[in-house]
Amino acid sequence: MAELFENDMCFRTFFNAEKNKSEARLHCYMGNQPIVKIPEFINMYRVTVIGQWAFEKSSIEELYYPDSLCCIEDGAFINCHNLKKVVSYPTVCEPKSLDVMHVAFNRCEKLTTFQSYVPINVWYQAFQGCSSLSKIDAKILGFGDK
Repeated sequence: MAELFENDMCFRTFFNAEKNKSEARLHCYMGNQPIVKIPEFINMYRVTVIGQWAFEKSSIEELYYPDSLCCIEDGAFINCHNLKKVVSYPTVCEPKSLDVMHVAFNRCEKLTTFQSYVPINVWYQAFQGCSSLSKIDAKILGFGDK
């Protein structure tokens, strides 16, 4: 496992046994920019995961992520009170689906827009406390309760 840094973001590489290749997880965001774009690649590693608590309590307002992302882990954006918009951007890979895990966006009260080009699985309380969220612009594959 290696740690890689880019634009106030720390990534960790990991081996994905299912795909038989190494990928990158956004481990933490250390910046204070209002608009953040997660890169599709960090060095030669595809970014496929936003890790647990990666943006916890950050002051970001907009997030743009590659549609090659597979998972937004538990609590990734918990208490991001200024977050208003989360939008995917198209990439060259063939996206499958995105898992939005437990309490991923918990207490993001100003979140109004969540958009994904790929179908999503929404897990238990993924958007709990997102009182301004009026629509999820994505095909929803299902709702998990684990």
